[in-house]
Amino acid sequence: MKGINEKISSLLLVLIMVVCCGTALPIPVMAGTAEEICEIVGGEKYTSVKAAVDGAKDGQHIRVFSNFTEKEPIEIDGKTIYFELGDFDLNIDTTDNTRASAALLVINGGSAVQLDSGSGRLNVSGARTGIYLFNAQEVVILNGDVVGNEFGLLAAFGGTITVNGNISGRGSAVS
Repeated sequence: MKGINEKISSLLLVLIMVVCCGTALPIPVMAGTAEEICEIVGGEKYTSVKAAVDGAKDGQHIRVFSNFTEKEPIEIDGKTIYFELGDFDLNIDTTDNTRASAALLVINGGSAVQLDSGSGRLNVSGARTGIYLFNAQEVVILNGDVVGNEFGLLAAFGGTITVNGNISGRGSAVS
């Protein structure tokens, strides 16, 4: 009987601590939570570059904190996004996603510009096309490679693509 009373007293003490203090024990961080790998400068942090691009407004900078491979296609629609890589590599690699028309799609007056702030590389690889520029302004890759199984670079209805690196495609490197 004494053991049961001690257990009940212990449980009541824990209950009182929870009610008074909010918690009796530290809450552990959930295993498997995604690491933040980039931020919109002056704003939120993100666990993927795609999410940061989707959340960015025209003219904002995305700063990368670590080497990262984005497996989802990135679309920049009607806005200019600046990438600050520092000494980290950003790989946009959709070679396993045959449904994606391009790894990096820049459309409707948009631009994607890598800023020169370190040795980081912006590499783009697509199952079909690496970079597709459609009715857009520009894509600038200061340090990196572009690969597409059909086209490395594809531009339609204006715009310029500048790549300081290698460009390759099975069908054509540039179209």
